[in-house]
Amino acid sequence: MTSSKNLLPSNKVQWISRNKLCDFLVQNDFGESILDIKIVDASEINQNNKIKSLTEINSKIIILVLDSFSIFIALPFPFSKKVKISSVLDIEKILKRDILIGLIFFELGSYVLGSIRFNSVDFSKKGSRYVKGRHKAGGQSQRRFERNREKWIEELYKKLFVDIKDHLSPQKEKLDFLVLCGDTHIINDLLSKQKIEKLFGRRFLIRKSNLKNYNSKTLIKASITMWSSKIYIDDKNAIVKEISEG
Repeated sequence: MTSSKNLLPSNKVQWISRNKLCDFLVQNDFGESILDIKIVDASEINQNNKIKSLTEINSKIIILVLDSFSIFIALPFPFSKKVKISSVLDIEKILKRDILIGLIFFELGSYVLGSIRFNSVDFSKKGSRYVKGRHKAGGQSQRRFERNREKWIEELYKKLFVDIKDHLSPQKEKLDFLVLCGDTHIINDLLSKQKIEKLFGRRFLIRKSNLKNYNSKTLIKASITMWSSKIYIDDKNAIVKEISEG
């Protein structure tokens, strides 16, 4: 019988790379030890502080229920409701799908965009527009600076939108998803002024990122890290019981 003690650390949400998750699922040979495989919506676990961060990357969470513990998995990208998951091999197939991602890393002052597959970059383009930091002085000087700063930011937003239309929109039919990464507040402001999501509809995703000084190497690294999942091992099946009873 598989024991949670032989697995990853329990009761803690953690990132796990695509390859490590595939190895984890296959090498542990859960097989007949799995009692049930559930797929639950984010709304069913958002009230649980221990695991609600799983929903930051996927609105559907996979739960492998075993006799004495359970494994919660948030895959890196959405998957169709029609996808049947009846074994760990089905999860591995989803993880190893050959998908093409349009990717944008954005911060005030610069951005990099491109298209990537797992462990490869199809193309990348960097853009920038100088945006000076906050002005410390007061009075008219500060108000003038703030107006200029808003203008610089607006110009950067427009420049990014043009590059998206020129370089990513032509690939629209080939892209499985368009992912926009950056600071949450900056991204929300960007999206309020440039309707990027309308270009890609439901395939448009947002990811929080604390990275700075983006360049072509950012996309190379992202071609691995964007395929990472989040995982949580409940060593007492307590959360599964809460969901079932709820």
